[in-house]
Amino acid sequence: MSSRKLEKGKDWNLKGEIAYGVGPVHDELKSLQAELNHFSSISAIKLDVDGFIGPRTGHAVKAIYDAVIKKNPLLAATPFPVPDTKEEVAEYAEFIRDWLKSTAAKALEVSVG
Repeated sequence: MSSRKLEKGKDWNLKGEIAYGVGPVHDELKSLQAELNHFSSISAIKLDVDGFIGPRTGHAVKAIYDAVIKKNPLLAATPFPVPDTKEEVAEYAEFIRDWLKSTAAKALEVSVG
């Protein structure tokens, strides 16, 4: 995982209700959606794996975060702000993916590929 944030206008952009990227960023956003779908029984949100980030993706991350914290409040600290917007999801996608695979998967006993 690199330590850089995705930069609006360089790595990702907005169009209406969605955030999107091209090339590797698009692939990163698609991978995030695929990994979030492993938690769909917890978040109650099944996402299209298309690389276009909308409000539902942020809601899925927040629902998973809330489930982790409910199970273990000591896991509240994250390397990203818990997203309220599609912009935050796009900006912190790689950090969210890492957190899903390490912290959330273990806490919630979910297998993430």
